[in-house]
Amino acid sequence: KKEKKNFNFIFTGEDKGNLDNLVRFAKKNKISKMVKFLGFVKKSKIVDLYKTCKAVVVPTYLGPSNIPPLEAWQYSKPLLYPKHLSYFTGSAAIIFEVDNPKSLIQGLNKIIKKKVYKNMIIKGKKALDKVYQDRIKKEIIFKKQLIKKLNEIWKL
Repeated sequence: KKEKKNFNFIFTGEDKGNLDNLVRFAKKNKISKMVKFLGFVKKSKIVDLYKTCKAVVVPTYLGPSNIPPLEAWQYSKPLLYPKHLSYFTGSAAIIFEVDNPKSLIQGLNKIIKKKVYKNMIIKGKKALDKVYQDRIKKEIIFKKQLIKKLNEIWKL
């Protein structure tokens, strides 16, 4: 017997013209009780959502937006991210196709497995560490170039 899993979804972000379609879809498919649309959420409140969610799903055509992946990794949450933007996340996200709902469902079913869930958290932490290390290296290079340029300008 296959066990049925229930998911609850919280959508955040400013309505860019698609909210009515999402609300109609939820009503038509009788899942309105499982879906909440919060609109724009202040940073102080979004932290609570990250802390209490099971995973972060970023179903977007635009990007890459690096803030949701970084926040997912920061709060030790598995990330589901669009295939066309996967160059940003690499293996630190479960990849899905935005135009294929079955692809997203397959991704959600993967994170139900404890081993996959834990593995994605580990990969996320490694990806976040790499982002920080890359940033530090680039800051050092920038500072050296800045000092060199200032020395040239001031003829020191």
